[in-house]
Parts: sequence; structure tokens; C-alpha cells
Amino acid sequence: MPRVVLGPRFIARYTCIVTIDPGLFEESERTTPNSAERRFASVGGIELERGGSLPEVTVAYQTWGTLNPDASNAVLVCHAISGDSNAVSWWSRLVGPGKAIDPADWFIICSNVLGGCQGTTG
Repeated sequence: MPRVVLGPRFIARYTCIVTIDPGLFEESERTTPNSAERRFASVGGIELERGGSLPEVTVAYQTWGTLNPDASNAVLVCHAISGDSNAVSWWSRLVGPGKAIDPADWFIICSNVLGGCQGTTG
């Protein structure tokens, strides 16, 4: 099997130009998450990578859409692209009805990061 090495030569030889609407990366008008839509899951204790532990962790999350029977339509929106668990509010140009990640097609899950101020332990 041929070995694939990604490096400067690879990038130079296989450059692909893609036009992306820069507006997709601008923060949308922020709305306050509806606390009635936010859910909480207890995940138990966790050991931290740099030592220490948290004896009990609760994660705040929100969902949109319906999970299909074989669970093949789930999309996890990670906190790195959202300020909290309200992905539809933060990323309204990408997530929401009629958008690329549409709850009519996808079961969307977004959680608040550990240590976040919107309901997750920390």
C-alpha cells in the first residue's frame, strides 16, 4: 500500500481553490438561550488529563430535530464553534431550518464545554 505523506510539497502540488462565504464565520445576532430548551446530563466523575478529578460532572446541552431509528442522522456541534449549547443562535447561517444543518434532516446536539458558564460543571 502506498504511503501518504502530507507536507508542504503535498499542499503545493494539490492545491484546491474553494470559495467560502466569509459571512459564515461571522457571529450572528446573539440571542439568549431559552433555559427551558437546555437539558442537563450527569456523566459522573472524570479524571483530568493534567491530574486531579471532578467527582460529579453535569453537562448542559440542547438538541434540535428527531433522531432516526438507526441513529445515522446525528450531528454533534462542538463548543469550539459555539459559545454555549445554543448552536442555532450562534451559527444561525449554518444551523437551523433551511440551512446546511437543518433539523428537518438532522438530529443536532450541542453541549456546553466543561467549565463553561452556561450550565456545565466548572
